Amino acid sequence: MKRFVLPAILGLLATPAMAADYALDFSTSANPAGAWSYGSRPTLGGAFSLSGTLNTDGTAAAVKYWSPQSGVDTDWPRVGLNTGNSAVQIFGTVDLAAGQGLLHPGPTGHYADARLTTAAPMTGVLNTSFIGIDYTGGTTTDVHVYKNGIALFDSSINAFGELKNYTSTLTFAVGDTLDFLVGWGANENYLFDSTGFYTTISEITAAPEPASLALLVGGLMTLGFLRRRRR
Repeated sequence: MKRFVLPAILGLLATPAMAADYALDFSTSANPAGAWSYGSRPTLGGAFSLSGTLNTDGTAAAVKYWSPQSGVDTDWPRVGLNTGNSAVQIFGTVDLAAGQGLLHPGPTGHYADARLTTAAPMTGVLNTSFIGIDYTGGTTTDVHVYKNGIALFDSSINAFGELKNYTSTLTFAVGDTLDFLVGWGANENYLFDSTGFYTTISEITAAPEPASLALLVGGLMTLGFLRRRRR
């Protein structure tokens, strides 16, 4: 058993910690809030605009979403989340799971944009998924992940239930941005384009410097020696 003490301790030093979680971090009180901003872009290369209005939908108003304004024709694009504990139906054609994000483009081709801005340097593992969730009309969207305005991931969703995942280990400096974007797809129509969304970043804890590691190993060896002498 004693042979595994050192590897176990070194393993703990590299245990990932959750640095960002869209579902857990989602704000229903302010935009921006913490590391997250909710808004839109007119094109993939266009300027990011904050959405100023929080709207609700679904049973018990469990679905909260940020949009430019309130109103039938002006509350798009939508960047939201089902904040409830069970699935909620919205638009009559969509079931949004508990804790699932919602990205929906606008009627003139504007992209829904959930933006993360890093507050500290780090290296982390990004896990992101987009899924078509409109079961009547089918979802036809283009989905993207951008870092500092440069594409990391570009794909499309062309049916209900179609899932697109992106995983990568990334290094961030203070003020770096990640944008998670959904557009209206090749058909250039925003109807039936509800897209489910999840993303997390698990920070990779830095390994100890060589000098610190040497001290740790030396201390463990000394401890083992003293224990053997006592016996």
